[in-house]
Amino acid sequence: MAHYNLGQMLQTSGKVAEAKEHYEQALHLNPDCDEAQNNLAWLLGTLAPAEGGDPVRAVSLAQRACELTGNSDANCLDTLAVAYAANGRFNDAVATTQKAIILARAGGQAELVQKMGARLELYRAGRAFIRSPDKTSPRNP
Repeated sequence: MAHYNLGQMLQTSGKVAEAKEHYEQALHLNPDCDEAQNNLAWLLGTLAPAEGGDPVRAVSLAQRACELTGNSDANCLDTLAVAYAANGRFNDAVATTQKAIILARAGGQAELVQKMGARLELYRAGRAFIRSPDKTSPRNP
């Protein structure tokens, strides 16, 4: 958990490369850490490849995070949708976001619902959600 926590702090302060290293270390020590899976997937799926993104790996990590949480965590499903969109799988991104919105509404996560709604419109327009490295915050702060 120390590597995961340090990864979060580094990600929040815009030190993406260092954050990725600590998430990788957290996963090396605990391959079933859904939070590290999810946050690393978010980074890899929301960064352009030139900035260190890896959309293919993002899907794999996000799918594992969803499996580990029983497909019942809106944040993990949102990350999976972001990863799908980064790979051009917009129909999958739309369907996954719709599931995530239902879960977030049921959990009273109004802010997350709003953010996912905006991303949903991007996916419907055939666009991915890409952020600059200095604006890539962790999924589970």
